[in-house]
Amino acid sequence: MVRGRVLFTAVLSVGGAIAITCSSPAAAAGDAVVGSIAGSRAAALSHWTRPRREGAEPLSVLTLPGTTSGSEVKEGVDTGESTLFPNRANGKVYGIYEIHKGLKIEVEEYECSGSVIDSAGGDVVLTAGHCVIDPETGTVAREVVFVPGYREGTTPYRQWAATSYATTEEWADTAGSRDPDEAGDLAMLVPADDSEGRSVETMVGALGIAFDQARNQTYTQYGYPAWVDWFNHRRLHGACGDIPPVARERKRPPRMRSIRSTSPFAIEHAE
Repeated sequence: MVRGRVLFTAVLSVGGAIAITCSSPAAAAGDAVVGSIAGSRAAALSHWTRPRREGAEPLSVLTLPGTTSGSEVKEGVDTGESTLFPNRANGKVYGIYEIHKGLKIEVEEYECSGSVIDSAGGDVVLTAGHCVIDPETGTVAREVVFVPGYREGTTPYRQWAATSYATTEEWADTAGSRDPDEAGDLAMLVPADDSEGRSVETMVGALGIAFDQARNQTYTQYGYPAWVDWFNHRRLHGACGDIPPVARERKRPPRMRSIRSTSPFAIEHAE
């Protein structure tokens, strides 16, 4: 892994009709730890067949101190057609953790959520730190792919294999410890262009990104809730609210805490 101001500062000034808000102090400061995703593009794309995608386990959000059940959180709503914007810029992230336990290797195939964000190279997907580095062991994921516009098993824009990642210093330093720093639980994936040289942003568009935004405002959270598998698991959902993201997480009922983790908080604004 390489440390430096590499990726997070590259997306601070992006504009657009819809922006993802990020409140991570480390991300706002621009500190990043960069690394490679093991496994070739061809291996990743061939590995993630539909049966394997459907068998992948969701990674839950980290438990925040003071988390309690609450009824104030609105239920998510089906966003509908996945090929419309901004739905198609959101999707699922699939990866593999190979965890060494003595002479034994345990393989965990998992899924998360992610969103394409605007960048000069058109090749950045925002996700969570724990979708790249395992919070329990500090293991870096391998054969990671992003599936934009995912809905009910379909891949309307195919799969995109990630070649590298960036995460915060806080997450890189504390993942695998007894107390992973959830404030730094942020990562960005860099998917390779397709066989015709097109970037993922060229195919599906992108959301803007902004830091240090006001938190008490209306936003939409995108993700694939796991608590009703047959309905929500396979469809992108959006949930609206006007309370800060951290407060919202603390109010989540236990059944919603496995929301495929990395759902972004999006706000609409003028150019």
